[in-house]
Amino acid sequence: MGQRFDRGGFFADATGLPDTKSIARWDGSAFHSLHTGWAFDSVNAVWCLLNTDAIGGQRRLYIGGGFDNIGGQPAGCIASWDGTTLTPLAPTMTLVGINPLVMALTVFDDGQGGGPQLYASGRFSAIGTVAANMIARWNGTTWSAVGTNLAPRNAAAEIDALQVYDDGSGPALYASGTNLRINADGVNRATVKWNGTTWSAVGQALIGRTWALTPFNDGTGTKLYAGGTQTANGCVYRLEGNTWTTVEGGANAQVVRFLVDGDQMYACGSFVTVNGQTANHIVARVGCPPPCGCAADYNGDGGVDGSDVSAFFGDWESSVGCSDVNQDGGIDGSDVGAFFSVWEAGGC
Repeated sequence: MGQRFDRGGFFADATGLPDTKSIARWDGSAFHSLHTGWAFDSVNAVWCLLNTDAIGGQRRLYIGGGFDNIGGQPAGCIASWDGTTLTPLAPTMTLVGINPLVMALTVFDDGQGGGPQLYASGRFSAIGTVAANMIARWNGTTWSAVGTNLAPRNAAAEIDALQVYDDGSGPALYASGTNLRINADGVNRATVKWNGTTWSAVGQALIGRTWALTPFNDGTGTKLYAGGTQTANGCVYRLEGNTWTTVEGGANAQVVRFLVDGDQMYACGSFVTVNGQTANHIVARVGCPPPCGCAADYNGDGGVDGSDVSAFFGDWESSVGCSDVNQDGGIDGSDVGAFFSVWEAGGC
């Protein structure tokens, strides 16, 4: 599909162009229609896009959202586009009492011999004729359910984020949302993971919704970060072992998306402060390049000297960068001691 960019959401049109309700293609200078046939005042929405050639070897743009038709064909909230033609991947999607939708798409190889498959999650109980609670997988030809021990706690349960992540025990598919439960224990879970054979809970039970998941390496190793509505956990938290911990004081309101670009992780949402500082709806968490994890050569210039002390205190006073040297989730006096213990030794 070349250097073209497709954007979706819930909007009437792109710069007034006909037939660009909720999705349009940008070629670098102008928008173009994908010819969905959706009226500009309709409720059709696109909530996720995935561009991949991992399914069947043909590059396609996979489109998920809330719609029951696309390109003049019945479509159960999910379709693909090969650069020319829109193809529904299911004729219907079902959920009793509330509109179904697809909120997240990703590719995962569960190691069971089927190779990479497309995983779609959201709010549904069946995709086509296949019964599937909130998540299903597509092998390029057919849909199948993902495990048997994940269930919704109520009709509003949904999975809003999917992320493949390896915590050291092998890759797993992490799924986050709201009102999830494992088996019949009734415990509200915001995040669970699929290892290819079964679902299990991730971290402690959190109240509310988790909107976003992303791995991020701040220079001290990659960890899984999550964002959501859990104000008690600061709305942004990371997985330490099997415990969710608040990141640098957290945000005062929900975090809904992450974007990682090099050594920076951007978070956006409805918050207006992060760690007590003004941050209107978007903030960057700045990591630092190796050997940040060794702390002594804090500025990474290849030497351990007084300039590292100055660099450390510059970050520590602003509560940024790698100044959480002991990685306990907070930036305080204990990090000063941790820094000097390795600085005086000349390294870890």
